[in-house]
This record gives sequence, structure tokens and C-alpha cells, in this order.
Amino acid sequence: MNSFDPAVYNEKYENGYVENRDFEPFIIKNIITLEDIEDIYNIINDTKEFLFQEFVGHRAYTFKHDAIVNKITEQLNKKMNEEMILKEYSFARYSPNFGYKPKLFPHYDTHFLDGQRITIDIQMNKNIEWPVVVEGKSFIFDKGDALVFSGTQQIHWRENIELKKDDEVDMIFAHFAYKNEKPWSPMQKEILEYKSHRLRESLKFSNQPEKIDFGV
Repeated sequence: MNSFDPAVYNEKYENGYVENRDFEPFIIKNIITLEDIEDIYNIINDTKEFLFQEFVGHRAYTFKHDAIVNKITEQLNKKMNEEMILKEYSFARYSPNFGYKPKLFPHYDTHFLDGQRITIDIQMNKNIEWPVVVEGKSFIFDKGDALVFSGTQQIHWRENIELKKDDEVDMIFAHFAYKNEKPWSPMQKEILEYKSHRLRESLKFSNQPEKIDFGV
């Protein structure tokens, strides 16, 4: 049996089908308020522990805010017209000042145990426009707004731009599972890994950490 190699052309993966990959991403305006955003920053500013992810150049913070969780869950359920279950959420800050290039290369989310997931990207503060791309379609959204897409079924990334020294983008990432669980499609992992790899190659987009040296 041949081992899986996404770098080698494979017609089966090239033409493979992943259910709901054609999910139409949408934006929920004002999913959280300015007061909610202030509350979150108060929590984050008091949080000393974070996970620094060198390969994307951001710091990720876990936090708890039940009222905001209930608010975004209620709005998502209404838009999706079915019940969704929040599995995890976090705050992330992208900044070149952390010493690594901020980026988000083409990928898909790998949360197999929950079945398919819906992802919400909530825009916090930013001082640069940095589009999110889902299956080739770019999105820019404002503070307090959320982009909704199928993270496990759709390849997504951010445009490959160079953030300047003081550029900064803050986000909340929330991941929901379907209450009526939707299973992964046959060969979904291989198909999406294959397509993500070939997209990164065609866009010349590395998935490895890239150090930044601003000098003295």
C-alpha cells in the first residue's frame, strides 16, 4: 500500500468530493458590542499565560465569558437554523513584534472527534486590513463582526502580506460542532490535505515559522 504524499499528483484527491465544502460563508454584523469587546480586553490584559504559535506569529489566550458565549451561540443558531454546540474559543493577537511573521497559510481544521465544525472569526481591534480567504473568496469585516464558515470542510487562509512592525490584528476564534453530528466525508482528510499542500505550493506560502529581525 502506497503512503499518502500530498506533493504527488493524485487524480482521486484532485477530483475528490467533500460534503459541504461549498458552504456559503457569511458575516454576522455586530455579533458582539463595544462593551463586550472592552470586557474581553479587561480579561486578556489581566491574563499572563498565553500560547505563542511561531508558525503563524500570534499569541493565543484562553478566557471565559459566559454571557458573550451565550450571545454568539444564540446568533449562530438563528443564522444556521439549527443547534450548534460551542467546543472551544480563544483570543489571538498577530504582531510582527513577537519575532515571527504573522500569517495564516492555506489549511483546514482537524477536529475529527466532533465531526464537522463551523468556525466563527470575530474581529477585535486592528490597524491594518488583512483579508481572510475561504475557498478563494476574500473577506474583510469590521470590529465586532464575525465571519462564519466551515473550518473542517473549507480550505481557508489569510492573504500573504507583510505586516509592518507596528501592525496588529486581534481576533476571537470560536469553533462549533453540530448538535446533530455531521460525519467527515470519505477521504476528507486526504483530499483537503492534498489540496491545502498544492495551494501552498502555488501561492509560495510556507507553513513553517519565519523569523523576523527588525534590527536595532
